[in-house]
Amino acid sequence: MSEKKICLLKDFLSLIACFAIALIMAVCIRLFVFELVRVDGNSMKPTLYDGQTLFVEKISLHTNQIQRGDIVIVHYPGRSGAYVKRVVALAGDVVEVKDGYLYLNGVKQEEPYTLDETMHWDAEKTVVPEDCYYVMGDNRNDSMDSRSIGSIPKEDMIGKALFVIWPISAIHSLN
Repeated sequence: MSEKKICLLKDFLSLIACFAIALIMAVCIRLFVFELVRVDGNSMKPTLYDGQTLFVEKISLHTNQIQRGDIVIVHYPGRSGAYVKRVVALAGDVVEVKDGYLYLNGVKQEEPYTLDETMHWDAEKTVVPEDCYYVMGDNRNDSMDSRSIGSIPKEDMIGKALFVIWPISAIHSLN
């Protein structure tokens, strides 16, 4: 084989290796670091609107940094798709919706971010299991959430939304 062909072969293999490394890095970043998620529906009004795109980081899941009030992306057990919700309770918390208001560990919660002041239906008192989160939409009267699905296991959490990045006119932090 001529020296020129060997050089071309080395260049070609080098190019293939670069593409393979870039692909592996992209997959790892999406799986473990961040991804973009589109809001689908009205369950998070007035905080988020249908069609907005969120920057979602995943490192918090591995460092146990999810807290009450965080907006998260979750899978519902036994259902397809991803859902955008707000964490309202952590493992060990006692949650109840009574007379249209959220109670956490017996204390009525002030929730200025919700669309309506009261909810149209109540939910029985429940204790959030170990390694689980209780999530609700900000549009409480139009949200399928932990009141009907139950607590969300940690392994069904996708990540924590940090920013709205689209549309450009709506860019803002979610903290």
